[in-house]
Formats: sequence, structure tokens, C-alpha cells
Amino acid sequence: MELYSLTAALLIPLGLGYVVLRFLPPGKNLPFLLSLALAFGLGTGMLTQWMLLLDIFSIRFSANTINMPLIVFLVFTGVGVWTLTRTRYPRKEPLPGQVMGTPQKQLRFSMKALFVVLCVVYVVVMTAYVFWRALSIPIESYDALVKISYKAKIFFFDRKIHLLRLPHNYYPLQVPLLQSWVSFVLGRWDDYWTKIFFPLYFSSYLIIQFYFLKTIADKYKALMGAGLLVSSNLFIFHATIAYMDFTIMYYNCVALLLMILWHRSETKEAWLMTAGLFSGMMTFVKSEGTVYLIIHVILLLVLLKQLKGVRLKEKISHFLRFIIPSAGVCSIFSLYKIIQGVAPFGHDRRMIWDFGMSSITRLPKVMAAYADDLFLSGNWSLLWFVFFFLIIFNRKKLCFYSRWLSLALGLFFLVYTGLALTTRSFAYIGGEYTELGLSRLILHFFPLIIPGIILAYDAESAPVQESYPGNG
Repeated sequence: MELYSLTAALLIPLGLGYVVLRFLPPGKNLPFLLSLALAFGLGTGMLTQWMLLLDIFSIRFSANTINMPLIVFLVFTGVGVWTLTRTRYPRKEPLPGQVMGTPQKQLRFSMKALFVVLCVVYVVVMTAYVFWRALSIPIESYDALVKISYKAKIFFFDRKIHLLRLPHNYYPLQVPLLQSWVSFVLGRWDDYWTKIFFPLYFSSYLIIQFYFLKTIADKYKALMGAGLLVSSNLFIFHATIAYMDFTIMYYNCVALLLMILWHRSETKEAWLMTAGLFSGMMTFVKSEGTVYLIIHVILLLVLLKQLKGVRLKEKISHFLRFIIPSAGVCSIFSLYKIIQGVAPFGHDRRMIWDFGMSSITRLPKVMAAYADDLFLSGNWSLLWFVFFFLIIFNRKKLCFYSRWLSLALGLFFLVYTGLALTTRSFAYIGGEYTELGLSRLILHFFPLIIPGIILAYDAESAPVQESYPGNG
């Protein structure tokens, strides 16, 4: 009975996200699975923002106060979405870069068919394992208990946030709010079902990456990308535990993939606005999300610079379509903390300034820690080695998006190198606690190397669109 209740309740965030996608369609109806995957990420972010809004207006949490207004909203907007879909977007169109109407040859039994079967079986088995492990092992690790589930229990039993009284009260609240929402739906606290969102984020990201790679390459490379992604031990592990790192990885990487789709599309604006929403929601998952949002803005400026034949006024318009939703979502919790009297980073000892003449001596240790984690730890299979090999080997043939993804990865590493040299974060990046922190930080952007590998392997698969056909 609980499973049925929870399954039905999950339709609420799915519906919220789907409504947004249908009112902001990228000029085309998306494939159904891709719509669900994107809707799940948008909807869970919107659900937690709604819970934060309820607390701001001193409305106590319960299944009815959270869910009933959302259900009413979905009923009324559902009619509008149905009408809009039938009248304005009557048929499914290709994703940016795809060609519709090309007859597909019947796949004969061959090495290619065997490859497809093996990839599908491998991905399905790993997905089943993620769901089994996530829902059969309770929340047990220190960070998951103290920084997430303890807060979620407070929200559930006292039905308020009590920000000033929370441990680590400067941390964003999306994951603990989601766990408390599951408890409100079930009517009790459950250390197993409160982890349901992590394998669902895992599945959602696999679907989004598959369609992205299918767009920029083909379905065989998309399947290969899915197989490569689930070959990472740490990626699989974090999809089964209640840490915030997997969730911020999801929002961070999906936003960047959507930015590439925007850049390739002839009807760009909704892709960019959706990317902005994912970037903004990322800031409500972990404190690092705000820094990542700055990186996203830098990467967007690079994309805008690449657009040829576009007036400055139009580029500013595109920029605003990203920054308004992203900064808007980011500002909600920031203002909430200011009103509550909570400092941006609280008393986080990792952010204490610690820079001096001797700080430069940390750099070799940080570089050694990077090399050890990327190539020798076993966390990432051989994926980082393959990525760097292909980037170096094909460096003269790399397309724009390969270079752009490499720039993104470089900016993430640059941020953490800078923190290691100037703050006490060094202990977790190149010092005594490296094993506890560095791999989790790298996980935040690790999946970007999969499209990086595919693009570098087939360097001419996704040529940059040099002209911009209009305002979208």
C-alpha cells in the first residue's frame, strides 16, 4: 500500500516539471522518456521550493498542505497543456541536429547487434542493482545522517524548518526536504523509501544523456556512453546512498548538456531557460552550487561569443533568459538565509582563509591528489585516462563542443585548486582528508567526460553551428 501511495505521489513532481516543459517547449514535442526525465528534475526542484515558500509564510508541513494545492494547480494547468500540445505542437519533431523520416534498415545479427544487446543488458542490470541497493540498505553514513536525514526528521516531526536551530544551517535544503516529503506521503519516517530519489535521479540522468548523445552522434554511441557511465564504481555507489553529491551532479551536468542543445538548436530559447532553471535549482542542493552557477555563466558567455551574425541586443536577450531563472531560484534561499540571520557559509571551517607564502607548496600535493584519484583510485574505471588520451591524440580535430566541455572541466578543477591554495579546504583536496572529500567533488562534474569521450572519439560528429537563424 505504501508503494502505491508513494508511486502516486511521485506523479506530483513529475506533473509539475511536465507542465513547465509543455509551456516552455523547445519549439518541438520531446520524446516521451526525455520529457519524463527532464520533468522529474524540474519537478523535484519546484516541489522543494514550494515547501520553502510554505515555511516562509509560516504554514506547517503536512501531506495536505504540501500536496493538495499542487494537485489543484496541476488539474487546472493540465487542461491548458493538453490544449497547447494539440493546437500549437501537433506532432513530434526531431531534437536539435536529428533528421526525421530517414528509413531505418533492419538490424541483422552482427557485431553491431551484439554490441547493442550487451550495452542494453549491462545498463539494465546496473540500473536494477542501483534500485536494489538504494532501497535495501538504510541511511547509515555520517554525512547522510547528520547533514541530511537529521534535518529531514526535524521537518517531518515538527513540520517546520527551524533554520536557526539546524546543524549546518547554511547548507541548502533540497535533499532533506525531499526526504521529509516522502515521509509525509507515507505518514511515517522510513530509512529506506526516503532514498528513492537517488536511483530516480540516476535513471533520469541516463535517459537525458542518452538522448543528448543520440542527438550529437548516433544511437550506438549513445548506448556506448550509457555503458561507459555506469562502469564508474563511485557513480553507481553514490546513486545508492543519501548524499547530496549525486543530486548536485545531476543538476550541474544536465544544465550544461541543455546549454549545448540550445546552442545547436534553431529554436533556442526554451532550452536555455530550462538550463537556467536546472542551474538555479543546483544552488539549492549544495553550497558549491552557487560557485557552479558562476561557472555556468562563464560557459554561456563562451557560447554566446561563438554565435555568428547575431546582434549584441539578441545576445543580451539570450543571456537574460538564462540568468533570470537561474539567479531567481538561487536568490530565494539566499534571501531566506539573510532574513533568518544565517551567514552564507556559516561556520564552515573549510572556508576559513589560509593563504601565505607557503601556500604555493600545496600545489604539487594537489596535483598528485588529482592524478591519484583520476587514474589510480578505481573510482572511475579507466574513463579519465581514455578522456585525456583522446583529447590529446585528437587535439587538432576537436570540435567546438569538445573544447567547450574541456573548458568546463578545467574551470571546475581550477576552482578547487584555488580553494586548496587559499583556504583550509586543502585538507579535503590534497591534505589529510583527501580520501573523504576529493572524489565526491570530482563526482559533481565527472559525467561530462562521457560526451567529451564520444565527441573526441568522433571529432566531426557535432560541428558547431556558425549561424543563428533567428530569435527562436
